[in-house]
Order: sequence, then C-alpha cells, then structure tokens
Amino acid sequence: MKKTILLLILFTNSYATDVIGQGFIKQHNGHVITCAGNKVYLESKNTPLSQSIINATIKLNGQQTRLTRFKNAVNSGYPGYKEKYKDALKVMSLYKKEADAIIKQKKFEETLCDSGGNFEFFDITPGDYTLGTVVEWYVLDEYQGGYLMKHITVGKKKKRYFLTK
Repeated sequence: MKKTILLLILFTNSYATDVIGQGFIKQHNGHVITCAGNKVYLESKNTPLSQSIINATIKLNGQQTRLTRFKNAVNSGYPGYKEKYKDALKVMSLYKKEADAIIKQKKFEETLCDSGGNFEFFDITPGDYTLGTVVEWYVLDEYQGGYLMKHITVGKKKKRYFLTK
C-alpha cells in the first residue's frame, strides 16, 4: 500500500504590516466628533476615480448634504425646492447604484471605526494608498461634518495615521 503525504506550506507576506489610525474632527468649541461606527476605506492610490469607493462615498456624502438642505427648505415652505429635492433624490439614486457596483468589485479594504474613532487594517502590503472615512453629526436637522481623506505610504513598519481636518 502506497502512502501519500500531504505537505501544506503556508506563505506569509513578511513585508506586510498593519495600518492603524483614528478619524475625528475637532469643533470650534473644542468638542471632538469621531468616525465611530462608520466605515473606513483603504484603496490603492492609483485606483481610477470611476472605480474608487472613496470617490463614490464622497459623492454620496455631498448629495446627502444637499438632500437635507432641500428637505429643510421644503419643510420651511420655500418655493421651488420641491422640484430640487426630487431631482436630488434621483441623483442620489444614481450615486448609490454607482457605489454598489464598485462594492461588488471589492478592490479595496474596509473596516469600522470603534467608539473612539480608532481603526486598523491588517497585513497591508507596502505601497501608496488612500484612506477615507466620514465624520458627521446633525445640529437642528442640519448635516455637519464631512469626508476625511488622506494619501499615505505604507512601509514595512506599523504607523499610526490621523484622518482629521
């Protein structure tokens, strides 16, 4: 009887490192708002805009700001804003479809910010990347905050990155 031996060799990327960081905005009054619960994206710096999850979420975030403004104007009775609101909803739908298509391609890494705004990506190959997240809050139904983005170069050593304004 012949015995077969299965040899399994695991290769690890000895050059990979972890990317750690924090996303926050310090308000004028000194309060700090973090990206708690929001997604953080890491993608190659060379990703074309049409395939960029960061670009897609920036567009969605900006459109959400417009929708909130238009809805407030409609609720306040300002003339002409019902049509602007309807048009903005259509644009939002297109942006959402665009983002969904990019998400299906999965050419990026994602994680979540913890309650302190901290995040971590594991086993990232050295290279040039873009980090992005959203820090947002509302004051009297008015959207505030925005998208934070930073171009980084990941080396062989763990480094902490801050996404802030």
